[in-house]
Amino acid sequence: MSLSGDTQPHYTSIAGFVAKMKDQIEPLFTQVLLICDREGLIRRNMFAIDGCKIKSNASK
Repeated sequence: MSLSGDTQPHYTSIAGFVAKMKDQIEPLFTQVLLICDREGLIRRNMFAIDGCKIKSNASK
């Protein structure tokens, strides 16, 4: 959202951007994850996001 000026781009726009900029985004994403880990923002639990719906406390 910060890259798009607080607009909500369509997911295909984001996917196209990521696909086009893969070589630049991959090391940047790695750096962000390393900084988050160093700051204690990443827990050591395993999880995956694959589009399936899972019940949670935040579900309506």
